[in-house]
Amino acid sequence: MRARGASHESAVRAIRAVLATLLVAAAATATAGGWRALDLPERLDATREAFVGRVASIDVDLREGEPWTLLTLEVERWWRREGRAADDGPSSVRVALWGGRAPGAPPLLVAGAPAFTVGERVILWLRSLDDGLAVPIVGIDQGLWRATEGAWRGADGRSLGVGAGGRPQLDGSTVPDALLFDALDAAFRELEGEAP
Repeated sequence: MRARGASHESAVRAIRAVLATLLVAAAATATAGGWRALDLPERLDATREAFVGRVASIDVDLREGEPWTLLTLEVERWWRREGRAADDGPSSVRVALWGGRAPGAPPLLVAGAPAFTVGERVILWLRSLDDGLAVPIVGIDQGLWRATEGAWRGADGRSLGVGAGGRPQLDGSTVPDALLFDALDAAFRELEGEAP
């Protein structure tokens, strides 16, 4: 029995290694970031859960012998598509990202995966919370904005703001957080077929 479990682990590791190699190869041959740039409506459509929060902790856990970075956010605001909860959502959430540095395992760095700093404030759009995706953030890092100098900036330097008609927009007007979050709430509700 033990040999069969070991061979399963080996197969899982081999598949992940192939996927990591493909991700690196895509980064070398595709666009500068290694993936296709998504416009804001595509990012919104791909999002299943979204959070505004402060990074409370960053830990690394070994799963089947491989490091996974565990990011804990203290949640200020939460959006969930498809089965929106009636309550206000969690006070904290943990997101698993494949890769990191852990004692007893070789370092594993995933191309394009963002790094985080404890204490920073972020808006995070996820394809899923923790179903084993290497990087559950929409578009690898395109579903991440950091509070920087009074604006919410993505890795590409573009800001998340509000445009015409009070809709979320890349490079839109910088507005108070409450107005941006209301615009995001309306956009997520609209995707679910609800009146904004």
